[in-house]
Amino acid sequence: MIEKWLRNEIDKKICNSNRIVILDQSSRWKFLVDAACTDICLYSTKDYSSKWQQKQYELFLRHEIEKNHKNDQVVIYVSRELAADSFLIEYAKTGGCIELATEWVRDVLLKETSLQVSLTDDELYTACQLGIFKDINWWKKVVQKIEGLLSIENDILDFFDNPNGFLESKTPAVKNLYIQEFCKLLQQPVQDKPADTFASEIARHIFTGILEGNISEKEYVIYCKWIDSRNHESSFKKYLGEYQLPITIDIDKVKDNHCFDVVDKKYLTKLVENINNASEVKNILDKIKKRLKFKKSNPYIAKWWQDITDIMDFTVVCNDASIDGISRYYTVEFSKTDRSMRRILTYLKADINIVKPIQEYYERMNQDLLKSWFAHYGEYQESQKGYLVNLIKNISKKIAIIVGDGVRYEVADSVASRVASDISVDKKRGFHLKQNII
Repeated sequence: MIEKWLRNEIDKKICNSNRIVILDQSSRWKFLVDAACTDICLYSTKDYSSKWQQKQYELFLRHEIEKNHKNDQVVIYVSRELAADSFLIEYAKTGGCIELATEWVRDVLLKETSLQVSLTDDELYTACQLGIFKDINWWKKVVQKIEGLLSIENDILDFFDNPNGFLESKTPAVKNLYIQEFCKLLQQPVQDKPADTFASEIARHIFTGILEGNISEKEYVIYCKWIDSRNHESSFKKYLGEYQLPITIDIDKVKDNHCFDVVDKKYLTKLVENINNASEVKNILDKIKKRLKFKKSNPYIAKWWQDITDIMDFTVVCNDASIDGISRYYTVEFSKTDRSMRRILTYLKADINIVKPIQEYYERMNQDLLKSWFAHYGEYQESQKGYLVNLIKNISKKIAIIVGDGVRYEVADSVASRVASDISVDKKRGFHLKQNII
């Protein structure tokens, strides 16, 4: 906002004669002028030690302005005291003059926020360097000291993307502030280091905090923003790839929102080893369910976790023992476990020691269902004869038919579920050998 407030004052005064002088005797405020004058003609004057050279330069500069920008609005930035006989003094008198200093900043903050500024001159100057493009709420918090001048949670992802470029773009005062915050986050004494070193150490510190479950709230905010950011995905992958996991990991301490496939596989191994221990399975599934709550924002959660929890946590009972009831139970409820098992075989087929116990667990449930199903073997009656013929004869619109012949219902249902949402899908469950028509 500070750059907008300066621009508002420029626009208000420049309308008098299309010329305005911005006086900066400390030569410190050029960054603010540049930010405010992005779409207006700006001349930054040069300084000469010789008085006659200075007057000559100003005379030529004025001639250039009047020749090339006769009808344009022009801002002239002067980084020294303006002499009474300067050829630019007329611009300051007739057009207007803004004298940039901390007092100007205090006055504009009082006007715009209705708050007295108790910051020191150095703090206020640093705030202006950081406050370019910040909104008025940020300024109010800074002026009232509700918030510090620097909040690295908002900027550190840009720093991870390009550590050297990020710090090189900052003024010395702002750069020192960032270094102080970096050292504070790392719990180290304030010390200067190469930007790349800071970035690597901070990333390693964050990943270790996730792994050991002792990450601070501020660090966890940074981690969550980082892992959920498409724009900063490459830097996350880079530092994660460089991170060396310890030989031993206490997986029960790891944060649920972690990014380590090794931890997921260790939990999966633990689940398989205890697959017949209902209490231990429940504890593991409770942990995994908490992890799955982050699946929208965390792309590092193993895809197979949802399918494994669906199978291991399946408890829906068929309360209708009739053939129609069992059929309905299968298509509505149990077929989901078929789909989950098929996916698990796709994801983990190379690891037979993991897949086999889960498949055996699934098969036990499946066998129980089949016993009930085949108990009605003599009751099966064909219910699809003539169905397709009548359907095709009596429909006036275009139609596509998916026939699941020799495959489980879930496969046909999976294909049907991928049909575009604006197309009507009618599912018919019937008996004819092992066919499913959708």
